[in-house]
Amino acid sequence: METTLRHLPIRHRFTTLVTRDDVEQGKPAPDILLRAADVLGVSPARCTVYEDSDEGMAAACAAGMAVIDVRPFTRRHGGSGPRGVIPARQRDLWRE
Repeated sequence: METTLRHLPIRHRFTTLVTRDDVEQGKPAPDILLRAADVLGVSPARCTVYEDSDEGMAAACAAGMAVIDVRPFTRRHGGSGPRGVIPARQRDLWRE
């Protein structure tokens, strides 16, 4: 990730990077998101996750974080309408 960000004009916007290599379990486990919140010193309840996968959305919900599905804004998807924002009160729908 560091290599990719180094070549983009947005690297300066990230104070912290947490990757799959920093945790024991990857998504849909919430480990990576909880680690990021911990490193930043922020309560998971105050975090919003922008996600592009079902696994990531499940991880965010399991971490107790609000989540926004960015897929409708980044590529075409099947289904009858946009998926959009999942309000915090609907997070339990994503729990397994």
